[in-house]
Amino acid sequence: MEPVKDLSISEDTKIVDLLKQFKNIGGFQAQELYRAYEILKEMFEKDIVKIISFPANIISTGTRGIIKDFIKKKKFDLVITTCGSLDHDLARLEEDYYIGFFEVDDIYLRDKGIYRLGNVFIPEEHYGVAIERVLRPILNDIYNELDKESYYLIECPICKEQITSKDKENLIVLFSKHIDLHNRNINYVNFKIKEVNKKILGTYELIWEIGKRLEDHPRKEESIIYWAYKNKVPIVIPGITDGSVGTQILFFKTEKPDFEVSVWKDEEFLMNIFWSNKRFGALMLGGGISKHHVIWWAQFANGLDYAVYLTSAIEQDGSLSGARTREAISWGKINKKAKHVTVWGDITILLPILAAPFI
Repeated sequence: MEPVKDLSISEDTKIVDLLKQFKNIGGFQAQELYRAYEILKEMFEKDIVKIISFPANIISTGTRGIIKDFIKKKKFDLVITTCGSLDHDLARLEEDYYIGFFEVDDIYLRDKGIYRLGNVFIPEEHYGVAIERVLRPILNDIYNELDKESYYLIECPICKEQITSKDKENLIVLFSKHIDLHNRNINYVNFKIKEVNKKILGTYELIWEIGKRLEDHPRKEESIIYWAYKNKVPIVIPGITDGSVGTQILFFKTEKPDFEVSVWKDEEFLMNIFWSNKRFGALMLGGGISKHHVIWWAQFANGLDYAVYLTSAIEQDGSLSGARTREAISWGKINKKAKHVTVWGDITILLPILAAPFI
């Protein structure tokens, strides 16, 4: 056993030196944050696929700058997040968000046309209207330049969801996995594969196309989307319909029905990544669909070899967001021999400290 040692800091102490002192602090999440630092340090030194996932709320805060720098400096090979991250990134290119507070009369804010996200205040016109203003002409431009593609489609007889792929064999694989989720035995011979011609993009391709068209924007350097395009870092949004950008795409699609953003194209893209590489590491901020999508696909590659969770959720309610790394081992989503840690706390505090040595 090693003894607990007191911290020794001053105004000149570097963040990396503080992190190293956390090794012997003895309590409590600080020591876990040191473990996260050591895991990320080793992960960044390895020639493996590096992934980051995060929810949208932190992009409404100054923490967006850290995510942007990670992508700008190519620290990660793959990003998985939510539609709201696109919303906040685009809205904040056009307008400012403001520092607020938690203890406020929300009825008063509603009457004044101000949205509250925790202690961030967002005027109505700085969100949906701003997103539509920047995105609508971009979608038109993308549509006009995009060539039509042929792809194959099967409609699920149970939930009526349409599964698509450019390759027939991959389509059958995706369809069989989808059917397995329903726990039903299906005779695949009875299903017809349709060929469709549409202007189709995966979400990662759409984001690159949007970023390309931000080249002349005066605040492009602040944008996650712009740097993803610039460095060809794919951002996958499995829940693309759940946000303002998704709604704008829906409205656009009603006018241009041959325009399609396909999550199945994303899944095929992810399938190829996880089936063609052997080792993976991930920094997962918060929980929800973005976190689960990382570990879901990792199980098909013998689990993550490096895993760091930052979360403020509890595990006692059985939620995915609160689940610790050790739970993912039971599913095979994190490898039994992996280096892993869960750090409990506020991401807007933890991430700047953890990220500083790497950016």
